[in-house]
Amino acid sequence: MTISPRLASNMVRRARVNGVDSPEIYYTEAIIALLNNDQQQAVEALESAYERGWRQAWVLKVDRRLQALRDQPAFIELEQRIDRARFQA
Repeated sequence: MTISPRLASNMVRRARVNGVDSPEIYYTEAIIALLNNDQQQAVEALESAYERGWRQAWVLKVDRRLQALRDQPAFIELEQRIDRARFQA
């Protein structure tokens, strides 16, 4: 079953209203932003996920939906921060 970006966005919004503030919500928002061709919002959502503890560097490398961000300096810097944080832990 495929969920439209609009429906996914509504689901995330409902989760937030119900108090969900997990890093995964922000990662999902990044993907939704990319599906809506909003690369800036996607990077901001990934930054929010990072600020809330998201450190899944491998996902950044394999998730094809992130392809549009791979050459962006902010994305590259975030990927490097996650790699550094993983090795410091």
